[in-house]
Amino acid sequence: MLAAHSKAITAAGFEVRVGRYLPADLRLRGLVDIRAACEIPIISGDSPHFEWMRLTFAQMAGPTGDSVVPREVLQEWNDVYGQPDQVLPGMAMVGVWARRPH
Repeated sequence: MLAAHSKAITAAGFEVRVGRYLPADLRLRGLVDIRAACEIPIISGDSPHFEWMRLTFAQMAGPTGDSVVPREVLQEWNDVYGQPDQVLPGMAMVGVWARRPH
């Protein structure tokens, strides 16, 4: 599911690997003291975040149910992860900061 989501948002122009190359890009621009942090939310199957993901993935299925993700794959994913005792990692959020040299 997450691979299909990544493929779909990449096709729409979202750069899913920006956190990997952004520090080097800042260095190439002459910035120093570059730091980065990453947060990956852990999502419970009974949380509002999971409901948002479920609705997002349902939209990816499209009106016929198989646009990006086959309907049976979506249903299996919902059945497995949509339980209160199930958790899964969300998308990594990367922050990068730096400063200009003196």
